[in-house]
Amino acid sequence: MSYAAGIGWSFLAAIAHSAIDVLRKLGSQRMAPADLIALVTVYDAVIATAGVLVVDRGLPDTSMFDKHTFYTVVAVTAFGATFARLLYQRALSIAPLSLTVPYLAFTPAFVVLISPLFLVGEAASPMGMLGELTAAQVAGRE
Repeated sequence: MSYAAGIGWSFLAAIAHSAIDVLRKLGSQRMAPADLIALVTVYDAVIATAGVLVVDRGLPDTSMFDKHTFYTVVAVTAFGATFARLLYQRALSIAPLSLTVPYLAFTPAFVVLISPLFLVGEAASPMGMLGELTAAQVAGRE
């Protein structure tokens, strides 16, 4: 798959996330943040599991995975995602969407800074890091 295809998929994901942000803001006007996150997380799990069952025609074969690494990654990711969702939902419930969403522009900069800790051999060059930080700074001002 080419980089252009990856950029296209990223663009579609950005559109989908924009719609999700608006819906979460709407939901935050009617539900407590923790309740909304719990409901969304349950639906995410059901839909994702159904998708895996359909696409893979059953559950994926995890016999080739290192069990300790696999379950550690799953647990840390699940807790981290839930914590991030709660923080974000709380921000949406108390501040305008136009003020909360721009802070997500810092995500790529944080990924560039944090990824060398976890991904051996994957690190941005100094110019790449400068570009990411500049892009986050520009996007954060809008």
